[in-house]
Amino acid sequence: MNDQTGQPSLTLVQRIGGAIRWIPLDPPQRIPAAERADYTLIDQDEFEAPDTLRAERRGEDLVVEVDNAEVLVLEGFFAAEDVTFYPTTNIAAGAGPFSGSPLTPSSNVRAASPARQPEAEPVGAGPD
Repeated sequence: MNDQTGQPSLTLVQRIGGAIRWIPLDPPQRIPAAERADYTLIDQDEFEAPDTLRAERRGEDLVVEVDNAEVLVLEGFFAAEDVTFYPTTNIAAGAGPFSGSPLTPSSNVRAASPARQPEAEPVGAGPD
């Protein structure tokens, strides 16, 4: 899971329509969430999501951590239309980069408090 410097070789995979874009990350990285886009984060050494991946809501952004370190902020994720983030995937096993249970702006995602306390309350998009 690590490159020669000991850092994960993380790549954000973005799909909009039929176009797939692989975005190598230099953590921590901030990327605006595109509308009608699907995202997943993979470790390119193993072609699967990192085991320690954790996603939190911070305002309108989706914050992704790996090994307790912030690696990605999808800016405006909770304000974008038809956007999804797949926190689990295993391309090596043939599952495809966009498989499993996705997070969407209406998903309950734990809020990150300013002090990043684990007891933060789950938050959602509100009543339907």
